[in-house]
Amino acid sequence: MRKRIVSVYFILISMCWGASTALAYIPTSAQILDQYLKTVGQLKRMEVQEKLVYFDTRIKEGTAEFQETVKYFFPDRFRSDIKAQTTTKSMIVTFEKALVLLDGKIAAEKEVGFDYYKDLLLFRNRLMLSVRLQSIGIDLGQTRLDRFENRVVFVIGERDDHGKETPSLYVDKKTFLPLRLVFTGASTEEGTELFEILFLEWKKFGKTKFPSRIELYKNHTLAREINVEKIICEPEFDEALFDVDTIKGNISQRGGSQNETITGGAHDGDVKKTIDDLDKIIEKDQLAF
Repeated sequence: MRKRIVSVYFILISMCWGASTALAYIPTSAQILDQYLKTVGQLKRMEVQEKLVYFDTRIKEGTAEFQETVKYFFPDRFRSDIKAQTTTKSMIVTFEKALVLLDGKIAAEKEVGFDYYKDLLLFRNRLMLSVRLQSIGIDLGQTRLDRFENRVVFVIGERDDHGKETPSLYVDKKTFLPLRLVFTGASTEEGTELFEILFLEWKKFGKTKFPSRIELYKNHTLAREINVEKIICEPEFDEALFDVDTIKGNISQRGGSQNETITGGAHDGDVKKTIDDLDKIIEKDQLAF
């Protein structure tokens, strides 16, 4: 009997020691991000051709699809171009600046909501990525082990003991690839907006890895989906495509107005084209397109 008690005692001690050891070795956010950037690989340039799907009950068919071409100039320059019949939208982002163009006119000079999805894919420098994650409210000083979709994950960000979603990044413990990004937006009468982005089906493209599907949720409702159709590694493109100041200067010289936020009815015959499904999206969220 005494031997059995001693054996149980040592088993309990071993379990406690093992648990405490596992907790002690949860990596810091810097270590997690460094390993992610090492895993995803390094390129100078990349072009992604993708299908962007909007989900909206106000749209006749429930969805609207657009072709989008995204250019990444690593580690800190991004450009997206979307065409829909006679309307175009371009978004140019650098580490410190952003510019949104609708039909060649300046619609905004800031990022909002889902625009932040690209930060994890663009900023392939740990310090830059850390600053961007902090800018959307993620506490880099806290990391933990958790589970998500039957996977063990590292979570960067504050834990809320009351079950409330807090800004955080979920990274697969085995692959070190991001799975989920959560952050909050503006406060409205209905409460604070919650954005959730899922990075799905990571695949190897040349020397890099990239999610072939991205789902974007707002307040727990699927709002957009990105489906990658083709990736070109190390393409040639003009650096001027990413020069925010030069682009703004060229628009000014052409007489294009600046700092105009596209609002309902303000430019009906000019910027807001009569495009069935797209028009309904713009009416609901002027900068969503």
